[in-house]
Amino acid sequence: MKKKMFISLIMMTLLSLVFVMAIQAQDTEILEGYHIDGNPFSQDFLENQNDALALYRMMRGSFGQTRSGETIYPSNYAGSFINSEGNLTINIVGSDRDLSGSLSLFSRASSANVRYVNFSYDELHHTLNYLNEYWANNPDCVFRNSMTYQFIDTIGNRVVVGLYGYSEGLEAEFRHHVLDSPMMEFEEGVHQVSWIEIIYNLDDEQTTYSEDIYHDITPAIEPRSITITPGSRIYVASGNVTFSMSAGYGVLRGAQRGFLTSPHGGLAAGNEVRAVSNRNSPLLGRLTNPIVFSGRVDAVMIALEGQFINNVNGLPLSRTPVLPVIGQTLHSIGSVTGMRSNISVTSLTFSVGPLTNIVRTNGIGQHGDSGGLVWENRTDLRVALVAGLISGGDANGRNMFFTRAMDINGSLGVGIQ
Repeated sequence: MKKKMFISLIMMTLLSLVFVMAIQAQDTEILEGYHIDGNPFSQDFLENQNDALALYRMMRGSFGQTRSGETIYPSNYAGSFINSEGNLTINIVGSDRDLSGSLSLFSRASSANVRYVNFSYDELHHTLNYLNEYWANNPDCVFRNSMTYQFIDTIGNRVVVGLYGYSEGLEAEFRHHVLDSPMMEFEEGVHQVSWIEIIYNLDDEQTTYSEDIYHDITPAIEPRSITITPGSRIYVASGNVTFSMSAGYGVLRGAQRGFLTSPHGGLAAGNEVRAVSNRNSPLLGRLTNPIVFSGRVDAVMIALEGQFINNVNGLPLSRTPVLPVIGQTLHSIGSVTGMRSNISVTSLTFSVGPLTNIVRTNGIGQHGDSGGLVWENRTDLRVALVAGLISGGDANGRNMFFTRAMDINGSLGVGIQ
């Protein structure tokens, strides 16, 4: 018995040593950048964040998986996030004596700290999934016009429900008819919209309309050559309507080259894609099946007839997508808003309309940004790690949400080019 315990102790010590060496081996990245409100990130924060990201991804890799690829979380695990110092905070249900296994090991890293909370990640997910299934199975629910979104707030250790026209009376009715859980908290919901721009082509004239927000139309200038990059503006023709959106990242499906964007449904395979709104301009490509706008994916592949350069902000795109973390700083680029630096991830389980468990941020955007690229800058590795594609945000142009590249690539059967 003592011999077995001694061997186990040696194995744990060796594992800890390998773990610490792996963390220390991570190159430190110093990014110049600002919050979208203009407040600069400190270099200490950005240096700490790299260690925290490496730690988080190693910890997630230590969790088991189901046959379908879903993560099996430890029963007392309640989520993680990067705090204001750039370190990893691990939420645990219980107390110090409940720490065991990999959670005990990772919690002892210098870039981590532990916080004790009431509800586990599995419990929060159970509540969120119940709400998502309720809306899917009850399209005529009396709360349909009030319900805007729901997501797990890992920092608050709760499930947030956004209700348009919130009042205590409306909350009480919701709890009585839908679900009454101590994990739920309610807030005034803002309507969520896709950031796509719609141009109607009638009688050789163009009128631009997008969710009650109007924009000038990009002049139809004939391109010298059809070469686009992440964030370039593209136009998809469907009947007498043209949809304006943004290019995401270049991909391969078998031998077919292409790139991705976010279609939000309503489009069909074969729809033509151009770099300018003039339908007589050179063809850039065509939409292909599948076109996915449900669950964790809002994406379609465009079979390319032009050239796509997988480069953003002077960095080539990595072929391996990245797993976002709450509190992490990311970057985005859309054809209307342009490049936004150091956006913070606020939720990994945002659910709105047909989309569930996608990523929400504090980023901003406008109609026409849909399909644009979200990425993690790694100047130390001289590469940009692909996080996903912009899908939309609230009607005020804030709280940008996106779908993960990991989910997109698996659903469409593509790989980053």
